[in-house]
Amino acid sequence: MGKMYVVRHGETDFNVQGRYQGNLETQLNDVGKKQVGDLAKVLSKYNLDLIITSPLARTRETAQAISQFHAVEVLIEPPFMERGVGVFQGLTREEIKMKFPDLWEKNVIKLYNDAPPGGESIRQVEERVVRTLLELKLKYPDKNILIVTHLFIARVIYMHFNKLSHDTASAYLLKNAGMDTYEF
Repeated sequence: MGKMYVVRHGETDFNVQGRYQGNLETQLNDVGKKQVGDLAKVLSKYNLDLIITSPLARTRETAQAISQFHAVEVLIEPPFMERGVGVFQGLTREEIKMKFPDLWEKNVIKLYNDAPPGGESIRQVEERVVRTLLELKLKYPDKNILIVTHLFIARVIYMHFNKLSHDTASAYLLKNAGMDTYEF
């Protein structure tokens, strides 16, 4: 049986500012670059067969730092891209409360079958991520795979492997440049 390592990208300025990044392109900041450099050194001792990353810059930069220690293929997989949060992207919670008070009051970001306008529901994200995990399991049996992704996607993966509801898993937080390990 292989292992799946799930890594969250390093810190960005949007993380520090408390902004919803969603599918926006943001770069690692200096702290984030140091975080992924430190993580890459730790992971240099791991036996990886494949690295998979979201297509967004912050995850690709993280994957690149890790891949320098491994002679393995790095695949870009769009299903591991962060949840699209539509009109909330780029905004802080306070800005959302001011611009979209009805949506904030409804707590639309946490509803399983609903989403901010232009965004994805939790259900939609869960379906694309779980489908891709199952495809990877079939395509790469007994391999050690590292996935570089985002907080919400890491939460969905955590939810899947631990057989939790989205309500139960909603408090789960993988820190920037943090890693989870699963039997795969």
